[in-house]
Amino acid sequence: MATNTIPQTNQELIARWHKRLREIQFSQYDAAKRFRNRTYWLGIPILVINIVVGSAIFTSFKGDLGVDGKLLAGFTSLATALLVGFQTFLKFNERSEKHNATAISAASLRRKTEQLLAKGSVHTITDAEITKIREEYDRLTHSAPRVPDDIWEKNEKILANQ
Repeated sequence: MATNTIPQTNQELIARWHKRLREIQFSQYDAAKRFRNRTYWLGIPILVINIVVGSAIFTSFKGDLGVDGKLLAGFTSLATALLVGFQTFLKFNERSEKHNATAISAASLRRKTEQLLAKGSVHTITDAEITKIREEYDRLTHSAPRVPDDIWEKNEKILANQ
């Protein structure tokens, strides 16, 4: 069934939604992973720089750091503030959690479509079942965070062959 044609049966419609939900699920999980990794990429340097600056300040109590030491401590403090600002503004952790929650919801809805498809041709999928799935699908896509294009395209290609 080509995706640019109108499904002729409820079975075809559910099969199309099932395929799309799989793409959504995998792409949302990949986006969650990307943003979780970016949280670490910023968080770990912030931690290391804070330790260095804290140690330098603690050392300054015992003796003079000199001009170079003070400049280095000031620069690293500024770098830490900049990284913390990026981390706060970009909200990688929050974005990761939203993508993960959407992936979990997509997986749940996908399993419902699988259950309907597993009943096979002996079970006629009713309009009420279609409506219930569509309403859940609509809620999911309405609240889903946007997946970066490169992640979506990668998963579309991978899943097209499965």
